[in-house]
Amino acid sequence: MPQCVFKTCKNNYRKTNTAVGVSYFRFPSSPLKCAKWASIVAKERGEEFYEPAKNSVICSEHFHELDMIGHASRRRLIGSAVPKLPPLTETSSLVITSKVTNNQEQVQPVYVLTSPIASLADLISVPETPTKRFLDKQLLIARKIVDRKSKKIQTLQKANKTLVKKVDYMKTIIKLLKIKYKNTRQDLLSFLKKRPNCKC
Repeated sequence: MPQCVFKTCKNNYRKTNTAVGVSYFRFPSSPLKCAKWASIVAKERGEEFYEPAKNSVICSEHFHELDMIGHASRRRLIGSAVPKLPPLTETSSLVITSKVTNNQEQVQPVYVLTSPIASLADLISVPETPTKRFLDKQLLIARKIVDRKSKKIQTLQKANKTLVKKVDYMKTIIKLLKIKYKNTRQDLLSFLKKRPNCKC
């Protein structure tokens, strides 16, 4: 039974489903977006690399509400949605260490931050790998391309609105000209009929 890929999350289709307001989302088909999701999952799992399987899913509890649209029974993600790391529930545990100084053993209490989802190694930023740097660079390039395309689309939409107004104006002119031509033709025929020896 597929369950959420986050290591500390126990949600799965059988126990928690849409009936209790939990949805599940597969990894994006886009390689760039999929790599972004995978890097977040790898960080939470404490793994250097993570490659999702075909049926790997992430539950809705790891996404912001604004990233999801639709009803609880059928939710969808917006294009820019990325999963968020589970919140740290920080607790302190006391660890007793000993240190020998001047032939006397000194006991020193040391408070170590513990968490159900993170060790001290997880609190240290993981160095970027060449693959991650490459994917981040490609993602940045893709975003710039999308921004340029969006601006171009907006420009074309404005130009299209202007052309539509011009077309409507020309249609009005043509309609008026047709009315004027019809009236002129009728006046001309009436004039010719009134002339003597007219064979109209």
